Amino acid sequence: MTLANRIIGSCLLLFSIAVWLYANTFPEAKGAVPGSGFFPQLIAAVLGFLSIALLLKREDESSVTFLTGKKALIFGLGIFSLLIYVVLVELIGFLVMTVLFSSVWMWLMEVRKVKTIILTSVIVGISITLVFEYLLNVPIPHGLLY
Repeated sequence: MTLANRIIGSCLLLFSIAVWLYANTFPEAKGAVPGSGFFPQLIAAVLGFLSIALLLKREDESSVTFLTGKKALIFGLGIFSLLIYVVLVELIGFLVMTVLFSSVWMWLMEVRKVKTIILTSVIVGISITLVFEYLLNVPIPHGLLY
C-alpha cells in the first residue's frame, strides 16, 4: 500500500502544482477581492498539503483493509447512486435529487434513524441551494420537481 500511496500522492502533488500555476494566469478583476484565482489556488494548496501528508505517511501493511462482502456491496451501491444522481439531477432538479442522494448515502453509512436522515437531508439540500443560488448567484438545475 505504501507504493500506491507514493504514486497517488505524487500524481496529486503534480496536479495541485499545475492547478496553482494555471490559476495564476486568470485575469485580475478590478475591485474584486480576493480575485478569480483565489479559490482554485486555495483548493490546490489544500490538495498539495494533503498529498504531501500522503507521501510522508508510514503505514503498517497489516492494517490495510480490502473491500469484500458487505463493504464491496455498499461501495458499489454508493457509486451507482452517484451515477444516478448525476444523470437525473438535470431532469428532476437539484434540491430534490440532493435530498434523495444524501438520504441514500446516510443509509449506506448505516444511519438508521429515519427522522435524522430526513431532517439532515432536507437541511443539507436547502442550505446548499440557498448558498449557491441566492448568495453566490450560481444557477442550479431546477428540473421537473423544483
